[in-house]
Amino acid sequence: MDGIHDVGGMDGFGSLAVDGHDADIDTGTDDGESTDPLSGGAYEPFHERWEGVTYSLFVATLGNGVANIDEFRHSIERMDPDRYLTARYYDRWVTGLSRLLLETDTIDAEDFWVRTAAFAAGEGSVPEREEPGLVGDLAAGVADAYGSEGEPREPRFEAGEAVRIENVHPEGHTRCPGYVRRTQGTIEAHRGMFTLPDASAHGEPAVEPLYEVAFGAQELWGEEADPNVAVTLDLWESYLVPVAPEGDAEPNEEAGTDDGDEGNDTDSPEGTG
Repeated sequence: MDGIHDVGGMDGFGSLAVDGHDADIDTGTDDGESTDPLSGGAYEPFHERWEGVTYSLFVATLGNGVANIDEFRHSIERMDPDRYLTARYYDRWVTGLSRLLLETDTIDAEDFWVRTAAFAAGEGSVPEREEPGLVGDLAAGVADAYGSEGEPREPRFEAGEAVRIENVHPEGHTRCPGYVRRTQGTIEAHRGMFTLPDASAHGEPAVEPLYEVAFGAQELWGEEADPNVAVTLDLWESYLVPVAPEGDAEPNEEAGTDDGDEGNDTDSPEGTG
């Protein structure tokens, strides 16, 4: 769906503020210890404990098969735009996960609001639970929730072939960025068969060939862009249409003739009727 959650982002909302926790990740702490997660230092990925709890809820939701990754993403993009723009990152996760758990009747709506009120009043608590092996089981479930390669089939396009991105505006989920629609690119490689997010987000499992497609910067951003820069995206087959070689006329499907005579009437406002 077209909206603020577009996978390619949107412009016109000002610059990104990078400060505090995020800015310190690669700079170290006051006592000289590195916060780089790869250094083995005291790295903390969450601003507050509730964010870690939210991440655990995400793992539990996907790991137990309540929803897949595309259904989760679609739950977030259905947020009210004003709320989305003012919410913190994990606020959006909480909203999306709550929606999924309620829509699937995984949790009772009345219990949900009672617990919500308790936490709002500072009286809520998170139950402690220790179960060896649970993390491994959930991790396997999360991997399944992200989808996997499907049965191989002959791809429609080959490396080096020119394609154009369909100009569609789906009401549901899609992983086709808005900024790339109607532009022309070149197939770099066929990546195999993968779950189609547009279907998976709505409980309709489907797999399609996935392609690496390259776009010239000027094709995307205009003549002021660097002609030596290219953007490469992974795009599903249903997003793509072939580009006819120069000099090849597109078939006149509406006229339904090969000689073109009968189709000339379609040029007038009245058409053939």
